Amino acid sequence: MPQLKVRLLGSFFVTLANDPLTNFESDKARALLAYLAVEADRPQRREALAGLLWPDSPDRTARTNLRSALANLRQVLNDHQQQPPFLLITRQTIQFNSLSDHWLDVEVFQQGISNPSGAHSAKNQDKLSSRNSILQEAVEVYRGQFLAGFNVRNAPLFEEWALITRESFQRQAIRAMHQLAEHYLEEKDYEPALQFAQRQIELEPYQEAAYQQAMWALGLNGQRSEALLCFDRLCEILQEELGVRPLEETQQIYDQIAAGDLPKLQTTNMILRRRPRNVGTCPYRGLAAFRERDAPFFFGREAITRRLFESIGDRGALSVLVGSSGSGKSSAIYAGLLPQLRQQGDWLLIYLRPGSQPYQSLATSLAHQLSTGADETKIQRITQNLSDSLQDGETTLFDTLQLVEQTTAASRVLLVIDQFEELYTLCSQQALRRQYLETLVDAVEKGNAQPRLNFCFVLTLRADFMSQALAYRPFADILDGRTLILGSMDQGELRAAIETPAQQQGAAFEPGLVARILNDVGEEPGNLPLLEFALTQLWEQLDQGWLTHAAYEGIGQVGGALASFAEEVYLALTEEQQKDAQQIFVQLVQPGRGTEDTRRLATRSELGAPHWELIQHLANLRLVVTGQDSEGQETVEIIHEALIREWNRLTEWMDAVRTFRIWQEQLRSALRQWEDSGHNDDALLRGLALSKAEEWLAEKFSDLSISERNFILTSLEVREKRHQAELVRQEREQTLERRSRRFLQAIVIVLLLATVVSLGFAWVARTETRQAIEAS
Repeated sequence: MPQLKVRLLGSFFVTLANDPLTNFESDKARALLAYLAVEADRPQRREALAGLLWPDSPDRTARTNLRSALANLRQVLNDHQQQPPFLLITRQTIQFNSLSDHWLDVEVFQQGISNPSGAHSAKNQDKLSSRNSILQEAVEVYRGQFLAGFNVRNAPLFEEWALITRESFQRQAIRAMHQLAEHYLEEKDYEPALQFAQRQIELEPYQEAAYQQAMWALGLNGQRSEALLCFDRLCEILQEELGVRPLEETQQIYDQIAAGDLPKLQTTNMILRRRPRNVGTCPYRGLAAFRERDAPFFFGREAITRRLFESIGDRGALSVLVGSSGSGKSSAIYAGLLPQLRQQGDWLLIYLRPGSQPYQSLATSLAHQLSTGADETKIQRITQNLSDSLQDGETTLFDTLQLVEQTTAASRVLLVIDQFEELYTLCSQQALRRQYLETLVDAVEKGNAQPRLNFCFVLTLRADFMSQALAYRPFADILDGRTLILGSMDQGELRAAIETPAQQQGAAFEPGLVARILNDVGEEPGNLPLLEFALTQLWEQLDQGWLTHAAYEGIGQVGGALASFAEEVYLALTEEQQKDAQQIFVQLVQPGRGTEDTRRLATRSELGAPHWELIQHLANLRLVVTGQDSEGQETVEIIHEALIREWNRLTEWMDAVRTFRIWQEQLRSALRQWEDSGHNDDALLRGLALSKAEEWLAEKFSDLSISERNFILTSLEVREKRHQAELVRQEREQTLERRSRRFLQAIVIVLLLATVVSLGFAWVARTETRQAIEAS
């Protein structure tokens, strides 16, 4: 029997040799044990533990408090007498000893939950039975929420950790209970099926999949009235708390139970679970934004699409769609708004992204409309001339759009500037950003002055860049009253986005799977790309036209699908390719300053031609997307910023090189200014900036592009030339100074000689005079 037993699932309870331990000096000593036990896979640094539990205390005080709590913990556990000890302690770290004589309910729970799922087939029945037995043991130790009722004052970081851990364990427990209920339903053992369904409902009252299981168990067990009451409770809670109705499949279960036809209910159960289906192509789009061609599969954003459409006519020349990263701004424009506009009239739709050269991007999009039928050389010439004219102010955007309207004979023109935050993340020249904003403000104000607008603008902007946009007052003024906020989808919208595309293609979800996915998605708008990617991965695991629970678990659910896929792709690379992949990905991330990291567009020349074969491989696997910029250069970018947020390996890479990458982006800004100056020596690096560049060149040579290396080397060469020129100047000055000194010395000598001679003559004269006087 283990010496030490620690129960953290439910109320905190610890025994040593079966005796309850109650003489902890404080809740923070208990919290320290809980944290060390759960995070036993790695040593914990003392300063981190001190900051976790005493964040408001000075460092020295926090460390003293930690030592006191640790001493109390060792005394309570009688750790000095244990072999091996429960705690592994060094001067820098503390770790719970996983090899000590202990039993930890969290450890049992996690080991049981993580046991791989068996296949649902007859030949794997023994394996499945064993799996369910292990799963049931894990669920049995889940006596309640992690550290239920346990609070630590003045330790918000610990409380946050406890909350995240609590929610994670609860989701795992609900999934395990769902699997067990499914197992007992298939075995026609309805009592344990009902028990596991009811436990899910106790943990999560909105868990519709659990209500479905409870209704199946009650209905098939002949408890018809109880099954109908179960449905009524579900309707009531969904309506009161979420304002939605149950799923269609839940309604179908209810209808069969209400009809009282048990054989039909059993048949319906089997049909819903087993009937093969003929399906079309995948209707989900992974991490890619929905485009116009994807409009038939775009659901859940009908309300914002309608508001956007109305804003085109009601709000003047500008509408701005603002939302968090991953909220679906681009999809709402391309798959929602643009198809509706095409149906309503003769619209010319022009779209672009600012990129690092916003005027060039703008001119490229407009030039193609002004030069229809022209060859590529002529279009490039028109693009460059237009870019220069717009930037110099010789041509206004208002006049150019009017010319486009006349040239194309379109009744109305819509200019979409998607991902407008690139003006702040990729365009590093503040003066150029201000000028570009002035160009837009001028066009909007002139457009609003017209009695009937013939063109208008739609911008999409990430919410965390709204403050930068508002910092320029004229632009802030035109945003007033023209901003649409794209919030998170409600349950009904999410359900439509999940179910309807699959239904259109003939596929179906296993009972309870949609509710389970909805629960996993949560209410964060940034989770939409993760949802769409998980659905795409799930579609690739179709089982005779069914999207299944087993496949959903296999891909890692909503939260883990993307990270798992990226990790799988990375681990399949050779060791050399993995090193190259690390270099590539960190170059595709723009490090944030007060904002989240974002993706950046990189050119082939920046990353180097030898990397391009690997980049194409990653593009084929949908982790990056390649293209061409306005100058015809091949480009690559991460397919979605959700990858930056969710892939831990990429986060670790960025944390390791963040200082370098921030400096590198500053270097690129200086490089562009030097190139724009016509390679003027005065625009090269110098002083402290050049010294820092010289250090990075030595340390990160292979991570710098050829042009960046040449820029630094040219700066060093010019510095050396200036240094040599300075040495020559100093030598010349020193030579002149030596000559001047010798000349002065000669003059002094001559003057001295002259003085001596004069004195000699004077002495002779006085002598002669005295002699003459004496003679007389």
